Amino acid sequence: MLLEWFGIHREFEEEKPHFGKILEENISDLPREEIKSFGYVMQALEASLWCFLNSDSYSEAVTSAVEL
Repeated sequence: MLLEWFGIHREFEEEKPHFGKILEENISDLPREEIKSFGYVMQALEASLWCFLNSDSYSEAVTSAVEL
């Protein structure tokens, strides 16, 4: 869906490389060590998606996010 959005909104094409892990990899399969969360907005987005996709409950996802 996000790839389709970039196809429609060509004016944001230069931003596409920032979404590499989300668009080109199955982020849920990445090991925890590859998930960074140092305050950069794209890292925060990747970390939140990874936590969501690798948790069975809301509290587990939040705990994982805090631990990152």
